[in-house]
Amino acid sequence: MAEDAQSKIRKLHNIVEKLHNSGRLTDAEKRIIASTSKQDVLIKQALEAQTHEAEKWDLEKRQVAALEHWVQLQQERQHVEPNNVLSFTKDELDRYVAHRKQGLADKSLDWINRASRALWDCTKGEISHTSMIELRTFVLEKYSSVQVHKIVLGFAAAFLKHLSIIRFDTSYLSFAAFLELPKTVRVRKGITGRIVTREYISSLFKRIEACAENAQIDAQKSC
Repeated sequence: MAEDAQSKIRKLHNIVEKLHNSGRLTDAEKRIIASTSKQDVLIKQALEAQTHEAEKWDLEKRQVAALEHWVQLQQERQHVEPNNVLSFTKDELDRYVAHRKQGLADKSLDWINRASRALWDCTKGEISHTSMIELRTFVLEKYSSVQVHKIVLGFAAAFLKHLSIIRFDTSYLSFAAFLELPKTVRVRKGITGRIVTREYISSLFKRIEACAENAQIDAQKSC
């Protein structure tokens, strides 16, 4: 029944086009128009709606499958094993350094040079668990300032992010975990290191009274 309705609607569509173009119809075509019911039209519309929904559902399924596949690839890339090794070239590092230097003061340029030199000397273009630990150890042992640690190791971490962008490989970001700064314990300092005793307070009041008697301070303010 549905196929008959579709066939009749298609014929009706062709007849309407012919009528629009020539203005003349055959008797057979007139009979088709007379025999086409509203129900035939509704059936055709329902079939088209079902086809549209099926195509939409199929498209959504393909999109979900593609997204799941992409997520799986990213997770596999971010899983770093001790033997995983990535690389970069000296030219890539030099271009990144030139980009970072733009608009910086001379003092900042010096630290960019030091950080890039340390990165290349410790890695020779090889990014691995071993080379990142070697770089971190070198920086922590060579410099005592925490601020310098942040500058040099932060430069290396930023370069890893840069590589992940230009190479479309997020696995470079995973090695930044080996460059984290050591946890530091903040020392809480007291107001004074002296132990305040009753004798100390008594002596202090006596000195204030003596200064007031000698007019060294205002007697009213000493009360």
